[in-house]
Order: sequence, then C-alpha cells, then structure tokens
Amino acid sequence: MTKEQLRGYVACMWAQGFDLPDPTYAKGRWTIQVAPADINLDSKRWREAALVTCRPPGTPPISGDLVLGRRSRSEVQAFTTCMRRHGFPLPDPVWNGDSAVFDLKGTAIDVDSTAGREAVFVTCAPAPLTP
Repeated sequence: MTKEQLRGYVACMWAQGFDLPDPTYAKGRWTIQVAPADINLDSKRWREAALVTCRPPGTPPISGDLVLGRRSRSEVQAFTTCMRRHGFPLPDPVWNGDSAVFDLKGTAIDVDSTAGREAVFVTCAPAPLTP
C-alpha cells in the first residue's frame, strides 16, 4: 500500500466521523497505527465505514470460500438466512471443525460488491468474537 492510498483511507474515515492517525512508515512499509481499543467491531457504523464505505486499500476481493470461524450453528444459520433475505443465496455451509465454510466458487454470488460487503460485514454479521 502506498502512503497516498492510506491517506485516502484515513481521509474517508475522518469524513465518516472516525479519528484515525496519519499513516506512518515503519519496517519498510506504510501503515496506520490504530490502538486495538479504537477499533469498535461492536459498532455497525464503524464496520460500515471501515470495511464498506472506505474499504481499506489493497483489500483482496472476497472470492472462493467465505468462512465463519468459531461460530455456533445457530449463529451461522442466522447469518445464512439474513444473507439470503438480502439477495445473496449462499449455499449451505460445510463444517470444518468450528468453522462454517461457504463455497462460493462457481456461483454468481458477488459478496465483494458494495451491497455484498454491507451484508457480510454490517447487516448480517454475527456479533464480534471476544478473545
């Protein structure tokens, strides 16, 4: 990521009402140093700004498998139902240990679109995990 890309992300977050620090150069790369306490995954408003509206530069597209780890079957069912209700007909997941894996390969489901990211990270997202 370049300094300019990160500055654009920070400016977008400022416009959304979140005070992120300017990018810094450390260990050969540009980063945004944010204290873990300043990342509020409980806030839908924060998740929407950080992961949808401002979308971090260089974020790889969501493709292939969509994985929900460390979730109960009822949480995964609620997520699946919500996604389907919002126009994303997820296939039933395959369980791999405590992770639900949705195989999106070969489907026309675009969870990387703005609407898809909104559904995945904000509207249908399960409650944040506690460490």
